[in-house]
Order: sequence, then structure tokens, then C-alpha cells
Amino acid sequence: MYVTTRETDTERTLAVESILEDIAGGGVIEKDDIPTSSSGIKEGTLVGVDTSGVYHIVKTAMVKNAFATGANALVVYDNHEFKVNDFIGTSASGAASGALITAISASGAGVGIITCSWLGADVAASGILVQASGLGHSNFKYVPAGISANYVERDKENTGCGIVVRGRVRQNLMPYHIDDTLKTKLPLIRFV
Repeated sequence: MYVTTRETDTERTLAVESILEDIAGGGVIEKDDIPTSSSGIKEGTLVGVDTSGVYHIVKTAMVKNAFATGANALVVYDNHEFKVNDFIGTSASGAASGALITAISASGAGVGIITCSWLGADVAASGILVQASGLGHSNFKYVPAGISANYVERDKENTGCGIVVRGRVRQNLMPYHIDDTLKTKLPLIRFV
């Protein structure tokens, strides 16, 4: 008799409630998108694809305190994957208006400070920031194409990931914040 044992759990996250369609064979997640301070991306992360077929994190952050044009210290909640030299903008218009991130610091109590020269529109508290492709009025760096179905470790060689393109996701269990603009980019995903 042959008996096998397993040391890892294969049950998927609770964020991804139902998978009706996924990318056959999954996709490769670009590890360079993940900051060195992070161990990896969590299940339920929005991902976009580039022209070479490599998947990237669609980076988002929720604003804690409202700010206006000319601000240079944006207070955001800690659950984001932004890093210095990323461009940041708003998702509300459907296109990000980019500002270069020059520093990121944790201030404690679940929030941090993103330093940049914000020239975009005023942003209300609980507004969503996304990664932009460059300075000024530019598009999202990566448009959401799916949702990760498993955890991807930053320091592992294999960065393969299941990617859901149609199904049901529990929005309150997703690791990073999203808004209605981002949800419209994934019309086959039902957010509950």
C-alpha cells in the first residue's frame, strides 16, 4: 500500500468564493512588482497582464485623510504594495493621473505616508489610489484582467498563480482595496 502525506494546505482563500472560469495553466506574476518589505501577494489580488503575457499586481491603496492638489504627504492604509519610484494616481476617472512616489513611511496604527508631489484632483477620505503608467494624465499601469487565486511568495523561484476571470469574490476579504471603477474592468466577476 502506498500512503502519501502532505505538509501544505491546498484549500483556496475565502476571498475567492466561486471560480467559473480561470486562465488555463495560470500565469506568471512579476516578482519585481512586490516591495522588499512584503513577503508576497495574497489571494484575491487584482492582476493585469502586459504585452509579453506576464501578470502584474494592480496596486491600490485607500486614502485615510482627504487631500487636495499640491499635497505632498498622502496618508493611506498600510495594506498596499506601492514602492518608491512607482507612479500613483486616482482610479475614479477611469484613468490614473500620475505622481512619482519619492518616499513611503509607516506611521503606525495601520496607516502610512506616501510622499509625492500630488498634482491630480482632490481626493476624499476612503478614495482609492492606483498605480499609474507615468507622470501627469496617464492610464492605469496595468488594467485588471483577473484575480489571483493563490498566494505568491516574493522570494520563491516559481511565481505561477491561478487567475480567476469569471466567478464570485467576497470584496471585504480581498487583501487590497478596490472601487467601482476597478470592478467595471472585470465585468465577469461578481463582487459580494
